[in-house]
Amino acid sequence: MVGGPCNFVGNATIFGEPAKTRKTITAAVGGERVVLNSLQVNAINWFHKDLLLLVVDGAYGAGKSLCTALMAVQAVKKGKKVLIVAVQNSALDVICSKLAQMDTPDIHPVRYVNGMLARDALRTGSYDIASIIERLPVMHSDRMGPSADAMFRVFTDKLRRLREFLFTSVEQCLMASEHNTLLFLEEANSERVKALTSEFLIIYLPNIFICAIASAINLTTKRGLWRRPSRRQWDTVFLDEA
Repeated sequence: MVGGPCNFVGNATIFGEPAKTRKTITAAVGGERVVLNSLQVNAINWFHKDLLLLVVDGAYGAGKSLCTALMAVQAVKKGKKVLIVAVQNSALDVICSKLAQMDTPDIHPVRYVNGMLARDALRTGSYDIASIIERLPVMHSDRMGPSADAMFRVFTDKLRRLREFLFTSVEQCLMASEHNTLLFLEEANSERVKALTSEFLIIYLPNIFICAIASAINLTTKRGLWRRPSRRQWDTVFLDEA
């Protein structure tokens, strides 16, 4: 795993800011203390130099996902807003797992799951946007007005009924209509889902946004679900498996 300044055509070089170089780094993962190896420490040290562009390369299993999670947590602690994107959802599964195992109170991750609920209702994780929205009336009811509380509780009820339908497999015509109402679509999302998501971003204040590259292109467009945070600009973007 290596990191360093990138040289471009025309002898242009990217420079970073002076930062303290650490010789050892220990992270709490899953209740255990994990000591990073020298290559992982090197990557973290380069990240703290705030380079405009940093490339971290390594073989499969070298610990890049762990480094990504650690970098995201440390960026949030500096008050930055983070976007994590990957080519494959399986890579995001690993990164989300590492973030969950770190159990850091400073982070509020949220993951866009696209049509995952339709394929496997049990696969959704603790950071999936639908799962968080479903729990929001319980976690943050004190921050909601009557209309917002009612809107979220309606969503929770419909999501529960969608799960029941997926397990009972009745009324095929219902599936299509429930897709349009409940699942988070991309460019063509409904006004109801758009309003729900906008309210969610205000109440939950996520600081780590996670999604696949294909979804990120649509989510951050003018009419996208994450347009609101993107107007404030992403401070840090992690691209996994580019």
